[in-house]
Amino acid sequence: MTGPWDKRNARRGPRDQTTVSSAKDEMDFEALFESASAGPSRRYEPGEAVTGEIVHVGARVAEIALEGGVEGMLELASLDEEDRARIEEGKTFRGYAVRTRDRLVEVSLRLGRGGADPLALQDAMDSGLPVEGKVVEANKGGLVVEVGGLRGFCPLSQVDLRRVEDAEVFVGRKLQFLVQELRGGKDPLLSRRALLEIEREDRAANLRERLEPGLKVTGEVVRVMDFGAFVDLGGIDGLIPVSELGHGRPNPEEVVSVGQQVEVEVLRVDMDEKGRDRVTLSMRALEADPLEAACRELTTGMVLRGRVTRLTTFGAFVELAPGIEGLIHVSAFGRRVRSPRDVVRADERIAVAVLSTDPDAKRIGLRYVPEADLGDVIDKSAKAPPIAVAVELLGVSPGVAAELASQRQAEINAAEASRAAVPGKIFEVTVERIEHFGVFVTWPGGGRGLVPLAELGLRSASAVRRRVPVGTVFEAMVTESVAGRVRLSKAEAEKAREQQEAKAYLDKQKGQMNRRDEPDLGSFGALLKAKLEGKG
Repeated sequence: MTGPWDKRNARRGPRDQTTVSSAKDEMDFEALFESASAGPSRRYEPGEAVTGEIVHVGARVAEIALEGGVEGMLELASLDEEDRARIEEGKTFRGYAVRTRDRLVEVSLRLGRGGADPLALQDAMDSGLPVEGKVVEANKGGLVVEVGGLRGFCPLSQVDLRRVEDAEVFVGRKLQFLVQELRGGKDPLLSRRALLEIEREDRAANLRERLEPGLKVTGEVVRVMDFGAFVDLGGIDGLIPVSELGHGRPNPEEVVSVGQQVEVEVLRVDMDEKGRDRVTLSMRALEADPLEAACRELTTGMVLRGRVTRLTTFGAFVELAPGIEGLIHVSAFGRRVRSPRDVVRADERIAVAVLSTDPDAKRIGLRYVPEADLGDVIDKSAKAPPIAVAVELLGVSPGVAAELASQRQAEINAAEASRAAVPGKIFEVTVERIEHFGVFVTWPGGGRGLVPLAELGLRSASAVRRRVPVGTVFEAMVTESVAGRVRLSKAEAEKAREQQEAKAYLDKQKGQMNRRDEPDLGSFGALLKAKLEGKG
């Protein structure tokens, strides 16, 4: 066994063995002298509660300085991972004496490991220390538990913090309990719930320090009611009201279930009249709002089908999809009505057309569409682009929707390309459509603009069809770009190219003149000059 002396010696590093041995003998003598001077050491009985300081943690055992100058030893192999993490040098140890050998006390964190007797259980009950037991049987009343050779009983109401539906799941498991009573002096009445409540309160105290609005936490759903769901955050229960389970008004049982782990945001923290925590939570706060997307995607004239959710004196609210609701004002029913109830009923599915959208206010205005008029209205709305949100869009088949989506993307690309078109910029354009006033052209990137007839350098529309038919490619210069509308000129592009070519030619000529350091003497002059220089 590694002792405190060995630990201190290890810190010093390797030394001469004779020096180490003499120092160890000296320390042993001092320890014996101090022990003799202090008188007889404290004696611990098996099962007695002990307290001390952890002075060394080795590979197999931990050494503990117990009260009364007694050394204790804890076998680390007897600990599970959670208990092992609690054993650190300098920390206080609380546990039980198992046996005493040669003034060394073997200790355990809990009774039940290494044996227990009625006196030890009485001490555990008085001190509030937990005991460990193995569940050997389950019946209608609760659990039969074996604790160090004694058989105890844990009532069903004391097994867990919440109601236990099937006690058989605990059979064969080793659990911790608090001793509540010793019946007949030896039969322990146990409670696991009392221990869990203590642990829960410790977790609650830690959570309470950081619990504030805006905190995002993960918890377990423990109860689902008509008005919402209760979530255990780790010692403190919070309520997710039905309105905060998601966008719209979902059925709680369709959104969450008992035992499910959910991520929530804290909305409010306060106390009730009895001083208990009241925490309001939200799942909706962590989700994207589909109404915002709908306000961006819905366009005027779209025909949809939805469910009437509420009827008021000023109109009817219609759910187009979960979390997406619009209003049919009383004036938007197509005829004068005293009340929306004269036309529609709650929960009825009806057809509506989009009148307006307000992304900032998150409002959608709708118009009632009678079934008899649905065909004509759908024909007029066929050009409405499809939307990303899952509403029931009427009159647009999947094939048409894909085509419209492609057209819409092309329009977006064209708008971006048009914004990049600035006066003076030259594009290589392709004729897309011919009109009597000019030609519509496109250029790479999705840009689209108009080249008027006068800017083509042609006199008539008939000449346009002969000289620049659809598909013809030429260069055109941007002359005007306002609000995405671009006008171009083929003539201006040609003029600009001519000017560039002329400038390039003049620059080239000027460069050649600069390289002539002396006049050209011709072939005869050059030969004569070379001859004279050779003679020199």
